[in-house]
Amino acid sequence: MHNRSNTVYLGLAVLMMGLFAGQIRNQVQVPHSSDVKKNESLIAAPRPESENARIFTAYQRLLGESFFTQKIEGITVIPKPATGQTLTDHFTLILSGSEVYGSHDARVQKNWETILDRIADLLDDDPGLKMEISGYADADDPLENRNAENGLSPLAFSFSRAEWIARYFETAHGADIASDFILRGMGPAPKGKRVELKILIPKTTSGGN
Repeated sequence: MHNRSNTVYLGLAVLMMGLFAGQIRNQVQVPHSSDVKKNESLIAAPRPESENARIFTAYQRLLGESFFTQKIEGITVIPKPATGQTLTDHFTLILSGSEVYGSHDARVQKNWETILDRIADLLDDDPGLKMEISGYADADDPLENRNAENGLSPLAFSFSRAEWIARYFETAHGADIASDFILRGMGPAPKGKRVELKILIPKTTSGGN
């Protein structure tokens, strides 16, 4: 009788363990092999670097250059440091004034070529960056704001300022004007002896024929 009771209890224990194991299997879902591969691919794939982060990195490198730390006249950056302005998807360098340009001169003063070299290095550090170059003519200078029949129109002259910068980068640093730059002639403007270099990441377009 005693052995028979033990056998009954043992059978009940085995039955309970079987029911418990079934409940566990129902609650825990074993992932399908395709799901595992899918999840692994999401984990393994590198996350693309934020475009804003790349622009911020380039901006911070630029601010460390000597022409900013020494506060050289004739060059400014937008957004200006320590003004609370928000850096978004681009920043702009402005080269302006008689420190940079002579009257009716499309090329920068010789001593400014060194600064252009440092800006070119910035693009070399991140080949994905693009530069939009906008040239201006000085509306306050009669030699730059003259009629087309007397020489270059103000619009054409402003474009020549942008083109000269691009040509310098091409000759001195091997840049490709067609792929690395967007050139714009903005015409005459007050205090327009200037060129603006907008550093950005080009927008990608999708679609087919």
